[in-house]
Amino acid sequence: MTPGLVAAAVNSLSQFTVEQQARLLVLRSFVQEARSGGGALSDDLAAAPDVRQPEPSPRGHGRRRPGSQQLLVVGGVLLMVIGLVGIVRTSFTMDDLQRNSLSAQAPLSPTAKFLPGVLVNPAKYLSAVNGGGGSSTGGGSNRVDQFYAADQLTQKQAMDRWEALLGIGLGLVLFANAMRAAAAAAASSDPEDETSVAVDFAPFVLVAALLFAALSFFELP
Repeated sequence: MTPGLVAAAVNSLSQFTVEQQARLLVLRSFVQEARSGGGALSDDLAAAPDVRQPEPSPRGHGRRRPGSQQLLVVGGVLLMVIGLVGIVRTSFTMDDLQRNSLSAQAPLSPTAKFLPGVLVNPAKYLSAVNGGGGSSTGGGSNRVDQFYAADQLTQKQAMDRWEALLGIGLGLVLFANAMRAAAAAAASSDPEDETSVAVDFAPFVLVAALLFAALSFFELP
């Protein structure tokens, strides 16, 4: 800094005290040295690097959405749980009806309880169709038998439908497993990986579930 510039600076700082003028002169010298590329303030006056701020992503853009396989598995498991709970509750209700019956009805066999009546005893349905219906009887005990048979008929229809719901859920889970196996086979380009038990078994499970649901409308007391 030249003496003339120092004198001009001192004259311009006449309104400040002596101590303030000294500090301003020291600060001005630091600034001028930094502008020339030296001094202690050269780093502070250097231009900051151009740092681009990351753009905020749209709301929910980074959130991973569940795929079709996950939805099938979740829906299938939910249906299986609901169907299984319904089957257990209906089975207990059928046992209670049998125990509380005044006519001492024989307990249902596992096949008669869990399979549609058309499959368990097709001859009963053929005789009902050929004979045009069963014989009607009177009496107090017969009325009790009719009430028991009507209640068991309602529970048997419910059992068939809960089993159909369980089968639909199982079919959805098997289809999701088949889709995952097909995707893995396509990624590995190995045709042997395309074979899966779920691929062959899932359609039969769904057909059986729909059959149980349809046969529930043809139950007989």
